Amino acid sequence: MQTQVLVIGGGPIGAVAARCAAEAGVSVVLVDRRADLSPSSCCTGLVSPRTLPTLGVSSHSILREIRAITVHAPSGHTLDLVADRVKAVVIDRHRLEQELHHRARVAGVEICLGTEAVPIDHHVVELRGPDGTRSVSTSWILGADGPTGQVAETVGLRPPERFIHAVQAVVEAPTQFRADGLDVFLGSDVAPGFFGWAVPAEEGQMRVGLGVPPPHHSSDYLGRLLEQRFAGCRVVSQSGGWIPAAPAPRSAAGRTLLIGDAAGQVKPLSGGGLYTGAICARVAARIVAAAECPASPAWHTGSSYDTAWQSAIGR
Repeated sequence: MQTQVLVIGGGPIGAVAARCAAEAGVSVVLVDRRADLSPSSCCTGLVSPRTLPTLGVSSHSILREIRAITVHAPSGHTLDLVADRVKAVVIDRHRLEQELHHRARVAGVEICLGTEAVPIDHHVVELRGPDGTRSVSTSWILGADGPTGQVAETVGLRPPERFIHAVQAVVEAPTQFRADGLDVFLGSDVAPGFFGWAVPAEEGQMRVGLGVPPPHHSSDYLGRLLEQRFAGCRVVSQSGGWIPAAPAPRSAAGRTLLIGDAAGQVKPLSGGGLYTGAICARVAARIVAAAECPASPAWHTGSSYDTAWQSAIGR
């Protein structure tokens, strides 16, 4: 099997890169190990309003519009900020990915779910899926497989330089929290080196979580936050995972480009990566399209990918 571009990782950033490359006339295969697009671990789903247009999707996945924030200081004091317009939205991650995959398919992307991708070298990847094992020969590999993915390791690229371990619980929402507001909890007793949050989600539920750098244990701090602030609230589910808190030293090796969390293309304050990752995914798609399609607008070569995406999203 041959394709011009193989995208490994079918999360939002991988799906955006795949769709944009296909729309530019490039043949694209997108693979993801998940069979049902189950949500990735610990996604808070809080994004700026500009994120969905940048991803190229509708407002169908929006659960809440956020106009207020309450900041809880270590001293016990609080600061309430209220805006007269929407400052953020909370999304249903599963619904978002369903739409992104649909749009990618419409653009001509071949999507292989429930498939493990094992990179052999810069141009050959072994796919292990429901229908057996096959090899794919490709001109470009886009690694969207997360900050500890195999793609970077295979081509000798180092992971992002700093990580935060985040953990989040979905709890039954107490009545005192605003339906259009979020809460941020600060202090070394709450989340040393990062912060905690409580975000309204589906009806009657909140996403409560925090992050801490190593060697702290995030689950210990979450238990304390739930006990102090959400006592008596039933925990519906809990998840956790690593998020990058800084870029990778390099995100390109030949014709292998890392995108999204794999490259550490995240907001430095929060570790959120949907908006910044979507911008960088479009940069990567334009690079491969310029190389593979003579009719595509001139763009940077693969060796300047780091410079291109860093210029696109700023410091």
